[in-house]
Amino acid sequence: MRDASSHLPNVATDHERRVASVTFWSFEIDQAIADLRDLTNPDKAPARYLPFLAYEASVDFWDEEWLEDVKRKAINLSYTIHRFKGTVHAIETALSIISVEVKLVEWWQPGGSGVPGTFEMTAYPSGQVYSSHDYLSARLQKRIWDAVNLAKPLSRHFTFKLGIKAVTKLTVGMAISDLHRTRIMPPLTTKLENEMPLGIGAASSSGERIQIRPWHPEAIKSVGPYWAAAMIRPLRSSIYIYPRQT
Repeated sequence: MRDASSHLPNVATDHERRVASVTFWSFEIDQAIADLRDLTNPDKAPARYLPFLAYEASVDFWDEEWLEDVKRKAINLSYTIHRFKGTVHAIETALSIISVEVKLVEWWQPGGSGVPGTFEMTAYPSGQVYSSHDYLSARLQKRIWDAVNLAKPLSRHFTFKLGIKAVTKLTVGMAISDLHRTRIMPPLTTKLENEMPLGIGAASSSGERIQIRPWHPEAIKSVGPYWAAAMIRPLRSSIYIYPRQT
């Protein structure tokens, strides 16, 4: 430790120098205490101290290959697991450490085995626990087994299976436009082959329409799915002028 009394002027008394030295020591001691407080906090402690905190918190199951966030979560939830150990809540909390959702059915519930003292569960891995994305790996299954076996009542027996949940997003959109459009068509070719959806529709319109078309091509071929559609068109006038084939 440095002596803060050295920063005092030469005219300072011995008492002032002793007070300055003790004050500086007190500041360093406070800083050391603050650092120790962070070392016992699972959210702030350096990663190399997490195994010691896990031992102090009596974490039931642990894997050094877990991601750092998973290790901190295991330490934080250890108290809750020990408090409710032997209940469904404890099992769900233990599995949440390794990002596993669970559907648990006890023997007396609808769909249960009917055998007293048993329960069935389906585990759905939903997050990344290891650096590699191995949701159905053998080591993850081992950790699921450990988590349930250490949180359930000792008199209960269980079976479990793995499941996968897939979540997709469905978007429905609508567009409204009001415009005038003019098309200039190129000459038609003698043969036209295209693979595209074929629509079968119905339209109802009123008004006047004039079309000037060249001769039809010799062959038109279209391949693709088809669907049915309907459209009601308001009163309007349309004029289509197609260029002559060259």
